[in-house]
Amino acid sequence: MRILLVILLNALAVWAATLVPGIWVSGWSQDPLMVVLAYLVVGAVFGVINAVIKPVLSLLALPITCLTLGLFAIVINAAMLMLTGWLVTEFIPGSSS
Repeated sequence: MRILLVILLNALAVWAATLVPGIWVSGWSQDPLMVVLAYLVVGAVFGVINAVIKPVLSLLALPITCLTLGLFAIVINAAMLMLTGWLVTEFIPGSSS
């Protein structure tokens, strides 16, 4: 149940991120159900990336993050979003994020 909640919250966060110009999610068709499914898939991929890759990258970038008083964390978060977009576009046929 907790995993489903995390996926749903990540999907909502990705939807909120699409309000920023340059970030978008499109489904496999214009059907609203498919667009929601696309958000859920992107949310699941983003959750896995945040659970596996982000802690390692944050630890490696700790000196830079301390030097910039935490502002480098924004760069790390942007990199996680870019990695999510690339993974979804490359490995899920017919999708684009």
